This record gives sequence, C-alpha cells and structure tokens, in this order.
Amino acid sequence: ASEARINQDSYGCEHLLQAYEQQQQQQHEPKKSNPTNNDHNLPQQQQQQQSTQPTKIHESSSSNDSKVNASSKPQTSSTISSAMDHNNRNPPIQIASHVKYTLRFDGGSRGNPGIGGAGFVLYDEQDREIWCGRQYIDYATNNEAEYTGVVTGLQCALSMNISNIIVEGDSQLIIRQIEGVYSVKSPNLRPFHKAATDLRKQFESCQLRHIYRNMNGRADALANEAMDTGKSDGFGIIVE
Repeated sequence: ASEARINQDSYGCEHLLQAYEQQQQQQHEPKKSNPTNNDHNLPQQQQQQQSTQPTKIHESSSSNDSKVNASSKPQTSSTISSAMDHNNRNPPIQIASHVKYTLRFDGGSRGNPGIGGAGFVLYDEQDREIWCGRQYIDYATNNEAEYTGVVTGLQCALSMNISNIIVEGDSQLIIRQIEGVYSVKSPNLRPFHKAATDLRKQFESCQLRHIYRNMNGRADALANEAMDTGKSDGFGIIVE
C-alpha cells in the first residue's frame, strides 16, 4: 500500500508542530527571570479559541507554570505508523475502535523556567509501543511542559481516530487538575487545562491515572531528548 502524509488542513498532528514553530518565531526573546519567580513573569503564547466551555472545578492550590494549540479533529485513517526513525521502528498498525489505548506523557524544564521538552508515547492493550513523539519548548516551566505532553498527545491520538484511551502521567498535579480535583490558579496553566479538558470530551472514554516515575521512563527519555537536541519529532503521522 502507498503511504501519504496527512494534509495539514485535515488537522492531523503535523500541523501542531508547524503552528508551534510559528508561535515561537513570533514570540519575543524571553526575559531573564529568577528561578524562584512564579508564572506571572512568563511570556504568554496566543491561545486558539475552543468551541466548548471549560470544566468547572473545585478550589485547591497549584504551583508555577506557555500555551499550545488546542484545536483538534479526529481523522478517519485506520492505519498509522510513527514518523520518527527509531532503530526498532514499528510497522503500520491497525487502529481498532473497540481497543483502549494508553497514552503516557511527561515533560520537564531546565531552569524552571527555561528550555523545556515534552514526550508522549502510545501503547496498545498488550503494552506495546505503537507511536511516540517529542516536543521542544523554548521557554517553559515544568508544569507547562507536562501539560504540553498531555495536550499534544491527546491531539495526536484523536488524529488517529482513537476512541477509547487511558492517560497516564507521573505528575499528580496535572492529573488531578484535569480530573477536576484540583483547581488551576496559575493564569499561565489555565489555557493548557482548558485544552486538555476540551480534548478529553472528544473521546468516547478517557480515563486518567497517576503513575510513578519508574513506569514513565520512555516519555521522560523523549522529553529529555527534545531538550538535548532542540528538536520536535513524531508529528508527521503516516497513513496507509
């Protein structure tokens, strides 16, 4: 079967990287900030409006925390493979509507705030990796990078036409905020939270689970690779 890239207008994952890079080019050079400062001192990125309303949540506390494109539309493609060139690159796989896939995400910042990276990995029900991606961020806090991982991962899962998903991450704060257990008091995290909750509603089922760091090594490695290389990969999903 012949392979073709998802058209940018179809809202596949490839447009996420292009939109992100465009935002970074338009953004002013970040000002030096004391690492102890909170997120009120960080540059804001332009938010893309969503059609749905944000989820109401209870009051709680959050710590210091840019913005990522939140729009997404499911694709009808039935077969995908990662655009990343790994040594053990997975062959194209069939996406089954009745299967519950698992998305693991992670993110980090060197300097908090400073350069950041996010990693996201998709597994099937046999815990086999079927897709992964990494995203470099010019300037972010740890929590912004974590949110970038879950938001971009969910966008890409929707572009694969996945209906049922389990989202796992080692940041209890992010998981609990998306669940609605914790509120989001940091202004810079609110757009991320809205994006994540809006995306979650587009799945038939979307469960959230907090996991320990030793279970999230692959996503963590991808986030560090993004920071080490300054590159984003995995957005050019291939359809067969």
